[in-house]
Amino acid sequence: MDDLGTRGFGEYADVPVQLDPRWIEDIDNTKAETEGWLSGYFGNNYANDMVRILSWSEDRLYTKYPSMYIPQDAWTKVKVLNVLSEMDAAGEYYIDRYDDNDVLYYRPEGGTIEGKDTTLQTFDKNFFLLDGTQGVTLRGLTMTGSLVSGVQLLDAVGTLVDAVDISNVSMDAVRIGRTTDTITTMPDYETLQGGHDNIVQNSYLHDLGGGGVLLGGGDRATLERGDNVARHNEIARFSKLATYTPAGYLYGVGNSFEYNYVHDAPHMAVQIMGNDMRVNHNHFYDVVKNAGDMGAVYAGRDFTYLGNEVAYNHFEKIGGSNDALYMDDGASGVRFHHNVVNGSNSGVNLNSGHSNTANDNVFIGVKHVGHGGIYHKKGETRLPLDNSWVLQSRFNSFLDVREGEKYSATPETVAAWHGHYTNGRATYSDGKPIVYPQVERWYVPRVTATGEECTATNYATAGTNGCSRATVWDDADSLYVPSGVEIDHAVVVGGGSGFVETTAAFTEPAAEYKLSRWSDKVNTRAVAAASVAETGLDLDTLKFSASGAVAEAYGAAWVAEWNRNVTAEGIGRP
Repeated sequence: MDDLGTRGFGEYADVPVQLDPRWIEDIDNTKAETEGWLSGYFGNNYANDMVRILSWSEDRLYTKYPSMYIPQDAWTKVKVLNVLSEMDAAGEYYIDRYDDNDVLYYRPEGGTIEGKDTTLQTFDKNFFLLDGTQGVTLRGLTMTGSLVSGVQLLDAVGTLVDAVDISNVSMDAVRIGRTTDTITTMPDYETLQGGHDNIVQNSYLHDLGGGGVLLGGGDRATLERGDNVARHNEIARFSKLATYTPAGYLYGVGNSFEYNYVHDAPHMAVQIMGNDMRVNHNHFYDVVKNAGDMGAVYAGRDFTYLGNEVAYNHFEKIGGSNDALYMDDGASGVRFHHNVVNGSNSGVNLNSGHSNTANDNVFIGVKHVGHGGIYHKKGETRLPLDNSWVLQSRFNSFLDVREGEKYSATPETVAAWHGHYTNGRATYSDGKPIVYPQVERWYVPRVTATGEECTATNYATAGTNGCSRATVWDDADSLYVPSGVEIDHAVVVGGGSGFVETTAAFTEPAAEYKLSRWSDKVNTRAVAAASVAETGLDLDTLKFSASGAVAEAYGAAWVAEWNRNVTAEGIGRP
């Protein structure tokens, strides 16, 4: 595949990317493909794209637009769609739109459609669009066949979506709120019009081009909650057309994804982009089957995603070399506790974030309890960090007032955040306060005189300009330092190792950096067992017995707390 800024070959070699190829009038659609597409992993093994084919020459393909990802041999894995010359298997079809032909070619099973029901999906509206409504209930409905999302809620309050069956939609089954028209890795990305106190429950959401339930809602500036909930649903065979379309999107503040059975998907199950979210009491089975560098539950590129809880879940059969939980590129502030991770490369991937805790979990058949990078590993003078503009912009949006910058908090926003994360009024599901007493001290390392972020040219090991080793790499309140991380009370079954710490070594003077430099609870109080039976855990009920290696090591009170909170009952549709 070539991405040279122009498309076509021969006399059409200078076709600019913004032009539609339909103006090439001498294409003979009996000999040339006129609307083929390339779909798949172009440049990274964690995100796909789809681009239109303009033409090809021998073994070289030219596309109308470049992919958003730079093609790399290591990860390129694509397939061609809507190509007539490849329609050689039963069930395949081809849509010919060239010159307004509007013809559908279909190769049916058994060579005939006689005696069979055949439908062509052309409906391009929501089944229900609830805009500004209050107290609406949708119950017991079956909805199938839309080119967009099934149910869309905008500024809705108190909606109940109960016992519905939504399938064969090209996008998401249910969307509470809408997103800005940008990608999730940009600081502009946010959800709007999420409303509050909306519930999606007892439903079967399946065979979806996109995701299950988008739970937008809440105000991140004020930390006002959305209290939108998806619970007791079965969400299956989703993300068929795009990556980053999980069973549960948690955006905004204070939304919950709980007691859901999520299974059979190529990519992530839940994405968190916000604060004070709960991902509790779910069963995630056979997910992340066709991606790498990914987690069943994922968050990334934000120091300010604080107060999120992932608890009492059963993670089973996580595909590839992926993780149950992945806190990527500095994502911070998650509490991962009382989970069973059964069949995953690792339990948690904590990549350079701070204030992440993974305590009181069971890991079965994992290579290791967890792993993760630290920003220090790139080298002492490697500044700015990877993705630093996005990380810093998002931090500034809520916790730093910076004159003249687009992404900058107001004094009122900073005060609201400081108060919210120090007063202890907000709590996790078990009543433990959500507090980060250090939030008032966190900072992005900056040049003292100018307020600009530190770069390699500003850095000096013992400098006095705000960009020294002490201010950038040592201070626990620097956002480049993975402080406040805990991995405690891990039950490891089947020979896996503990959390594998990344180590970085600096010189002149010598210093070694890893998570345990800033925390005394990394790989502490672990229990190793050869089998599940030895631990006393019953995988059918997720309860521990009063005897066994875990009860002996942690005591009756720990077992009682686990058994009081962790259950396999109530997960999925009633």
